[in-house]
Amino acid sequence: MWDWLKNLREILRAGLWLVPAVLIVAESLLALVVLALDRTRRLEPSGDWLFGGDKQAALAIVGTIADGVLTVGGVAFSITVVALALAGSQYGALQMASYLRDRLNQFVLGTFVGTFVYCLIVLGNMDAAGGSDGVPEYAVTLAVVLGLLSLTAFIVLFHHLSQSLQAERLAARLGADLLAKLRSMYPEDAERRRETANDGPPDEAGPWTPVLARETGYLQTIEYERALAIAIQHDAVVRLSQRAGDFITEGSSIGRLCHDAARDRADVAAAIARCHLIGHMRTPTQDPEYPVHQLAQIAVRALSPAINDPYTALICLDWLEAALRVLACGTVAPIACRDASGRLRIIAPHAGFAQVADAVFNKVRQAARPHRALMMRLVAMVENVASVVSRDEDRVSLLMHLRLLDEDGAQGLAVERERVELHARCVAVETLLKNGTSQHRGAEGTETAETEDM
Repeated sequence: MWDWLKNLREILRAGLWLVPAVLIVAESLLALVVLALDRTRRLEPSGDWLFGGDKQAALAIVGTIADGVLTVGGVAFSITVVALALAGSQYGALQMASYLRDRLNQFVLGTFVGTFVYCLIVLGNMDAAGGSDGVPEYAVTLAVVLGLLSLTAFIVLFHHLSQSLQAERLAARLGADLLAKLRSMYPEDAERRRETANDGPPDEAGPWTPVLARETGYLQTIEYERALAIAIQHDAVVRLSQRAGDFITEGSSIGRLCHDAARDRADVAAAIARCHLIGHMRTPTQDPEYPVHQLAQIAVRALSPAINDPYTALICLDWLEAALRVLACGTVAPIACRDASGRLRIIAPHAGFAQVADAVFNKVRQAARPHRALMMRLVAMVENVASVVSRDEDRVSLLMHLRLLDEDGAQGLAVERERVELHARCVAVETLLKNGTSQHRGAEGTETAETEDM
């Protein structure tokens, strides 16, 4: 249930319509409330802050505010569309979701539309809400306040868009979201124990029934709690084979189910399939590789011949290194769900260090081949991350990427001296990785011997 709500929240955040719709409803209700106050005259004028003109002046002011906010709102919408187009062409199509998800952009657009609707309601009820002089003083005064607020919001939007289009700020926003996502998905101290790959459920005696996808698209979220409840209810064991972010075609296998009752197998498998939420786009709810691809895309496009901006690529690599360091210190293992008795009911794959490292290095490494500074920075990334890894499989992944960096540098760098320098640095880091692996194994052997002696 919570996984479904989190995924729905991510989808709603990526749309421009939700916050404006809420503000339209809120300002419509506000208009009705203020007009009711004007109609009943429960509040007496308390100073010169209320509108004091006649009916014609009130109509002119509210009408002018409505025209103005509609015009300025159109300009604001045009600026937002230009910013989206510029972000898509400069940084890649994946970055458009980041701008659409921006709450400030949504709030400003909603302010303009909401103020316009407020003014329309006041204009339509001017005669009914006015007192003896026919002027709804509170409603007109609030219309002026909302008009000033809309003007302020336009200035804030212009400043915000000019700042958010800077590569440093975009990378910082994406990097901060990525680090927060990794810390929540891979905590250093897991609250509940996750099974390692070798601790999965043994093959049950009963036959395995395939779980088939119900539609085609990207796997956005798996409702593990709902799937666990189904497995417990039907006394079944489920092995899932796909993880969030994978593209799935209708009818393809996404897992398998072990259940004794032959007549219920198809129904239980269909119920497990319905726990897989599939859509037309990837979401970061359970997919840590998606924000990694966003940063990597900025770096790759920055290194393209049309843009040729290595500085932006270096900024992205700084955040990607921070992400790998967080992941190296976190708990990485397949997802395992147990029932109250401790029996393993569901085991599912989880994007580990190797998968995220592939997303970080592969495309950036290929684009950075002709650039000495970028290649040396990638080698430095491997060295810095290697200083915090504790799992041998993570070191193996880093070692593979280090050797690929050495090979690509030998083919991509044009100057012999740069190739020699890169190779020497790769050899030094490779020695560090191998020594770290041997030292880690030696420490494990010492700990095992001490345990046996006890």
